[in-house]
Amino acid sequence: MYALLVCAWQCDDAYITFRTVRNFWSGWGLTWNPDERVQAYTHPLWMFVGLAVYGVAHEMFFSMTAVAVVLSLATVILLRRICANPLEYIVTIVILTGSCAFIEFSVCGLENPLLNLTLVASVVASRASPSPRGELVRALCLSGVFLTRADAVLLIGPLWAAQTFERRGQLRFSLLGLAPIAVWEVFSLVYYGSLTPNTALAKLNIDIPLTQLALEGVRYLGLSSLRDPVTLIVLIAASTFALLHGGRYERLLVAGTGLYLLYVVRIGGDFMAGRFLGAPLLVAVSAANGVDECGQWPGRHRVSAALVVVALAYALVWPHSPMRSTLDHGKTLHYEKVNDERAYYYQAMGLLPTLVRYPELKAANVPVPWGTFAAIGLAFSKSPQRVMVRTEAGVLGYYSGKKIVIDMPALADPLLARLKFRLGADAEGFHAGHYERWMPDGYLESRALDRNLIERPDLREAYDAIRLMVRGPLFTLPRWRAIWRLNTGYYDAAFERAVPERSS
Repeated sequence: MYALLVCAWQCDDAYITFRTVRNFWSGWGLTWNPDERVQAYTHPLWMFVGLAVYGVAHEMFFSMTAVAVVLSLATVILLRRICANPLEYIVTIVILTGSCAFIEFSVCGLENPLLNLTLVASVVASRASPSPRGELVRALCLSGVFLTRADAVLLIGPLWAAQTFERRGQLRFSLLGLAPIAVWEVFSLVYYGSLTPNTALAKLNIDIPLTQLALEGVRYLGLSSLRDPVTLIVLIAASTFALLHGGRYERLLVAGTGLYLLYVVRIGGDFMAGRFLGAPLLVAVSAANGVDECGQWPGRHRVSAALVVVALAYALVWPHSPMRSTLDHGKTLHYEKVNDERAYYYQAMGLLPTLVRYPELKAANVPVPWGTFAAIGLAFSKSPQRVMVRTEAGVLGYYSGKKIVIDMPALADPLLARLKFRLGADAEGFHAGHYERWMPDGYLESRALDRNLIERPDLREAYDAIRLMVRGPLFTLPRWRAIWRLNTGYYDAAFERAVPERSS
């Protein structure tokens, strides 16, 4: 609990989803810019949690932090169902407490705490005896993982597929448990005009050599482990132990962990150090704790006790350990491509610094969280300016009211996301996960004047279809024709021609 509270913070990306939540309760629908239906989030289930929380609390900073802490504690409690005995449970808790990847991203405003809970619930459900009810619960857990973060299905996919094949006589219960995925996809297609979120399109529509992405992914793992070595060390050690001593189910969990890490390398990692390592750590530890054979080892309890001592010493001594975090975290920071993102935002959006400053913020009559981006967004909301172009658009957008914010990484922009990202002349100009787009001539004017003023005729036609998809009445033939064309490649040539060979 102490580590969660002292490390609690919220990142700018979280407020992309939070703006969608706020827009909904303002009567503007599940939108990023209120005039466009765009799915600017990859975690529908976490978004629905936010909807419920904001509907009750009418704010996101303190309430979503509290939800993250509760979900993280629930995850830790549920882990007891996997651990063979209390000593191994203590080992697991101490290891997770010393992991920056687990602790810091369990309380960052993103979907991580809900993902952790659904993953552990999936592992617990997979260990239950086969039954119709058990199959339904197991499939519902998989649905929870998918709707929290679709790519995390890789972590439990091999185990889930193997068990489903073994229990194929109860397939109807598994399909029933997957119904939430189907319901969401139908809603997404009808409301947003796409089966995939706009964020996924923006992150995958890139023209970067696979070798360069893979090198960035390896670099991401390396830089993350330099600051947080226990995460990668335990992940590898737990996976190795489960492979050597576990049964078929434990090995399938390890296979899922390996697939997920290969995926992380394939996409080039992320610009947030450690963000994608907490979930595989949790699954690897769950696999190791599921090894029944270790109970036959004569020295099992002595090994577990030694691990408690070592892990506790690490948590208390390692300078970057969550247990060593202070109010000064982030006051000195050198920003890099793979960064300590908590340090970047902690002084403005950390829980403890905000509580310390709260009387001052309340006296100044400013909202929480408060910092440079919040001030810019609030000023923008009161200005005559209609459109703002930003790279870090989350908090700024959250405070921008009904104004239009064009985010250059295109996470929330339906046109820019369809324009392929290409490396600039320096071949180094990108942060994994946030690929800043080139803006076509006339697009800014189009958004400012609410007219299609794009200069290229073929791109202007494509943008007409996009406007119809994200603005038009839901059930009209012209809109569904536009949806069909946009999802089947009809305008791909126009999008391809619109982007210079080397964008800057």
